[in-house]
Amino acid sequence: MARYDLGISSWDELADLTPSMFRALCLRRNVRLKHERLAAAEVAAAVYNVNRNSKEDRLLTGWDFVRDGEQAEKYAAWMDAKQYVRKVLANVPYDAPRSLLMKIRGEAISELTRRGRTDAAELWAEAWPSVVPQEGDECQ
Repeated sequence: MARYDLGISSWDELADLTPSMFRALCLRRNVRLKHERLAAAEVAAAVYNVNRNSKEDRLLTGWDFVRDGEQAEKYAAWMDAKQYVRKVLANVPYDAPRSLLMKIRGEAISELTRRGRTDAAELWAEAWPSVVPQEGDECQ
């Protein structure tokens, strides 16, 4: 491991390492492996995204391929909610009045809250920052 993974070339070089120095090299090796894994995952995500079955399929990022267990589930649920926010406004005409947009925003946030999202307003602000309440809006 010392020679192959850490690049230590001689027994003398290995002998000069303290246990904490060896551990630090191992931790740095783990960081390098994570970076390499993310780089490969970005390529996989790019290939997936250009070959999706339909425009409704969500776009993936490299993080979708490297997350583990519960973290991946939370991220997928967050991305699904964010995609829902984008779909809500997809069929609204571009010249719709602001009052209609704010009404749709309120309904979408209520629906996401009903589905158990506690961060619905933040999701909306991230997906559509131009459609957030401002001073003078009737529906907030």
